[in-house]
Amino acid sequence: MVVVRSNVVGLLISKGIDSGRLLLIGVDKEFIVRTQEDGLRQRRDGLPYRLSWNNTKIEAKMG
Repeated sequence: MVVVRSNVVGLLISKGIDSGRLLLIGVDKEFIVRTQEDGLRQRRDGLPYRLSWNNTKIEAKMG
């Protein structure tokens, strides 16, 4: 999946496609959801776990 937020990068991608050096294939919304759901789940479920860590133990190891 490619998300372009820069006009310069978008232009480079367009030139790559036009020259035949780059091939992008369109996908549907369901494909994007399937490929991203594990990462989103990790962020959603992992954050509360990480926030529950005892910060003093982490600082003592780093200190």
